[in-house]
Amino acid sequence: MGGKDSRMRLAVVAFSPTKAPVGVPALLWWTPTAGVLHHVAAIVLFAMFAIFALWLFRLTADGEQPVADKRRRNKLYLYGRPIFWPESIALIAFSLSWLVKGYALRTIVGTGRQYDGTQLRSIISGAMML
Repeated sequence: MGGKDSRMRLAVVAFSPTKAPVGVPALLWWTPTAGVLHHVAAIVLFAMFAIFALWLFRLTADGEQPVADKRRRNKLYLYGRPIFWPESIALIAFSLSWLVKGYALRTIVGTGRQYDGTQLRSIISGAMML
């Protein structure tokens, strides 16, 4: 689990779009399976980023005690680097813009309107049990 794995996951995310954009003829590899592959690879990629920061970057060679600078960096990796919050805000802003551009809210609201309150509560409670 290292940099090569991350590069491979990044390539899978980049080259397996979720579906063909409206008005663009679908290429052979733009299938529902490619969309699922895209989402799975993206989840694994971001999980690996977290593993790098929370575990791999904090490793110290066996039998060695970390020096003061290493201990300070380890705390930053564990408790949030100074850049963590701006990165998080930027990622959330990008995610929201992506959802707006993809009309996700319209799709969610449209799907929700198909169900009455009882059905919707049943669906949500069923999903919470998973």
